[in-house]
Amino acid sequence: MVILGFAENTIQLVPDGSLVLHVVLVLVMVGVLKITLYAPISLILEERERLGKHGLEAASAVLTRVEAKASQYEEALREARIEGYRFLELERQDALRWREQELGAVKEQTSGWTLAQLREIERQVAEAGTTLRAESGKSAVRICSEIMRRNSSGVAEYDFEE
Repeated sequence: MVILGFAENTIQLVPDGSLVLHVVLVLVMVGVLKITLYAPISLILEERERLGKHGLEAASAVLTRVEAKASQYEEALREARIEGYRFLELERQDALRWREQELGAVKEQTSGWTLAQLREIERQVAEAGTTLRAESGKSAVRICSEIMRRNSSGVAEYDFEE
């Protein structure tokens, strides 16, 4: 082995005591890195993951509340529309009833006015008939008297004193 130790540029196939030293140094270095670097990074990553999960849970809760509020809003809107349509239908029915009442009143007024006008026309016809009969009687008397006063020549004698 001593011969192998003196060979400077050759590869050493048998381990010596420095290997143990190197292994110890690597283990110490891994421990120091674990304490100084990996542990704080692990804590930061765990905190980030915890906050991320918390944020997701909070966002999920907010989304659930928003969906519930949207559902309530849509239901309230639907109810308001239904109530509005009911109100419109009631107003339409009231308007139709009022229209029918007004039409009935106008028909009644028109019927009464038409009947009054018809009676007035009948009265005027009766009055005209009476006047016409009286005038026709007078005219008949005059015509007869004119015909009777004619002389033989066929010329009528007129009496303008009347």
